[in-house]
Amino acid sequence: SIGIGRPQGELSFDQFLSVMEAQWEGRDTNNAMLAKAVIGFLKFNPKKDDTERAHDGSKSTLNMFAYGRYAHPMPLEENNVFDIKPTHRSKNITILQEDKYVGYKIFQRNKDSSLPDYVSEWEQTSNNRFDNVPSNKENQEINPNWKESMKEFAVKQSKIAEKCLPILALWGVDDATEEQLATLKEVTVEFLRTYAPKTLMLTGKRDKGIADRACNILTHALKEPKVVEDNNSESDSGEDGNDSEIKSENGTTLITGGADGVDSIALHIVTHFESLRESSSENKSE
Repeated sequence: SIGIGRPQGELSFDQFLSVMEAQWEGRDTNNAMLAKAVIGFLKFNPKKDDTERAHDGSKSTLNMFAYGRYAHPMPLEENNVFDIKPTHRSKNITILQEDKYVGYKIFQRNKDSSLPDYVSEWEQTSNNRFDNVPSNKENQEINPNWKESMKEFAVKQSKIAEKCLPILALWGVDDATEEQLATLKEVTVEFLRTYAPKTLMLTGKRDKGIADRACNILTHALKEPKVVEDNNSESDSGEDGNDSEIKSENGTTLITGGADGVDSIALHIVTHFESLRESSSENKSE
């Protein structure tokens, strides 16, 4: 397993969740090291404004690419570029439907801009996610080895942001009309065509409605010609290669974090293309 390891003894749910938060951060950090671009499928509910300020794993992943820290919200308000509120207009978020918040944003960090020192402040930017990690009973401190592991992840995250990789965030795909869905497909195709990533990381909500629409958008985009560069050459690999890479029809490597919600999209896309190939082979044999 990736992250801070498994503590001994029985855990309460809060303790278990804190441990899993570290595992998820470790997984997403190592996967991000393999990526050349990332697409995030986000959701904003205008009736629940306060939820945007709570920890959001999908936005944490995007913030890691943008500012070098797996965290949400970010300490500096100007770095919360994937939050709709207080105003999306000042953040270059294009909204197609205000009441349902369907929209998109393309972001790429300026190479000349400096990164905040989130490595030394990793604990302050963890947003209390590890408060319930089992601690040493004598001094109530987190295991020093675990602290060192989390700091190592913060260093890796900073290196990811230094690459200034392109980010595409899509909001409310499950609420999009057919016309809006067509626009989001066009935006996605243009994003992939412009940046031609050999490896593409996906992140987003564990929601079937979002995952189904996101899968539809990406299946369409990856069928389009010239959306990725020639992948016949050897692809780059991060320091920590893993088995979460899946090849799509045109050679693009999709990086998945699991098998549910948006994490399942890569598996669905590969299954789709394999089904098409099998049907094509059967027709030819006939």
